[in-house]
Amino acid sequence: MGILIFSNAFSQKGIFKYGTLSPEHYKENLTFEYIKDLIFINVEINKKTYRFLVDTGAPTIISSKVKGDFKIVQQDEITDASKNTQSVNYVLIPQMNLGALTYRNFSAMRSDMELLQELNIDGILGANLIRKSIWDFDIVHHKIMISDYLNTETVKGFDFAKIKTLETGTPALTLVYFNSIKEHGIYFDTGYNGLFYLTDSIFEKVSKKKLLKKKIEGAGQVSKSAFGTEVGTTYMLPLEMKLGKHPIPTFLSDVNKDEESNLGCEWLQYYHTIISKDKFYFKSNGKKINSQFITNGINTGRDSKGLYISFLWKNSAADKKGLRLNDRILSVDQQAPDLRNPEAVKELEDKIKENKKVLLEINTKGNFIELKSEILLDTL
Repeated sequence: MGILIFSNAFSQKGIFKYGTLSPEHYKENLTFEYIKDLIFINVEINKKTYRFLVDTGAPTIISSKVKGDFKIVQQDEITDASKNTQSVNYVLIPQMNLGALTYRNFSAMRSDMELLQELNIDGILGANLIRKSIWDFDIVHHKIMISDYLNTETVKGFDFAKIKTLETGTPALTLVYFNSIKEHGIYFDTGYNGLFYLTDSIFEKVSKKKLLKKKIEGAGQVSKSAFGTEVGTTYMLPLEMKLGKHPIPTFLSDVNKDEESNLGCEWLQYYHTIISKDKFYFKSNGKKINSQFITNGINTGRDSKGLYISFLWKNSAADKKGLRLNDRILSVDQQAPDLRNPEAVKELEDKIKENKKVLLEINTKGNFIELKSEILLDTL
């Protein structure tokens, strides 16, 4: 279950091609933060510094925190995979600086999405600007370099796959599953903080062909997107996949009710990746993709009343102990959530998710249930 900033939200818009980048020739090493499989950078607009997310799956976005007299160039409605719609304005940004680089006269969506607030960011550096450069993601060495030219020596020893660039600038790939099912148009989306999710329609094809040896099922809040939280049933399964001519080691994939599958930012933990116009270069950095799904069986959410169980894996220890969706969590290791302190509440949520053992007080005072992490699924 992860954060997905946008998915299938945009129609075809020529405004995404607006803008220029200077100087003409450049090689810029970016200063950035890599936090929980998302990339954050600082940009400057009107002599003020703002914190942006790097997102290859969305166009550039600014919130109301970004101050300036920005001309509206288009008004539209965007629609997510769940058919939720939202009216938005697209504005023209005269200038934005990223390190020594300057972007001029480009379009950006003006929005105060809930996720912008949750991630504590002022906007998104999106695919319409990312497409203007070659991006070299070497996360294991904490390096991101963008340039105007790719030397063939740089990608020596890399595998590659062809890219189709969408109107928004998002790079789209073709993948083959279990050597028999091909899917086109998969986003490479650094705004998704997971490794990969399989679209529901492909999951059905895989299931009908009886290609799955095992899977697990869960229900509740399955993802967060531009429009809020999606609720439903999902699955996790060991997935065999080929990118270009290169087979990816079997890994664990979620399932999502989207229109196409999605390769997320966690990919960069395992592969040095370079995006260059019509090519997606990748090379293993030697880190093994996690082959086990270890969980205590639940995810949590928060509202004005406190913490609650927002997601439950079927046949997990939590499920067998009788925990159910929307059960209230009164305390975590005998510490009650203090709603006046959001950071303290987040620490309790992290404790539930990350600790090998946790004691929860559920629904009524004195009703304590201990959860322990377990291997719920592996690729073997």
